[in-house]
Amino acid sequence: MKYIIICLILLLVGCDKQNISPEQAYKMMGNEDVVIIDVREYFEYNSGHLENAINIPLEDLEEKLNEIDKNKKIIVYCLSGNRAQIALEILAENGYDNIYTFGEIKDWNYELYE
Repeated sequence: MKYIIICLILLLVGCDKQNISPEQAYKMMGNEDVVIIDVREYFEYNSGHLENAINIPLEDLEEKLNEIDKNKKIIVYCLSGNRAQIALEILAENGYDNIYTFGEIKDWNYELYE
């Protein structure tokens, strides 16, 4: 229920300051030390993911926050962008500042890894 409320809030007010293009994400990944989090389910991750992405399904994110370095830039993505937006909100609520999403993996025009 909490995620539904967060999703509705995001739809109403948005989270634009943290949205970046896939091209911007690709440049960040090449030039900076970033943590890349794929919040899709395990089977989705295994069908193709970004290089060096860690898989933390959205439903597991809150219990695994201690595994994510708050001092690094974080890029989050999913299949359609909805779970990534919810993940951004969860991260923000827990003190993460440098969080970004390019939204959906469908927009990723670079190599995927299995």
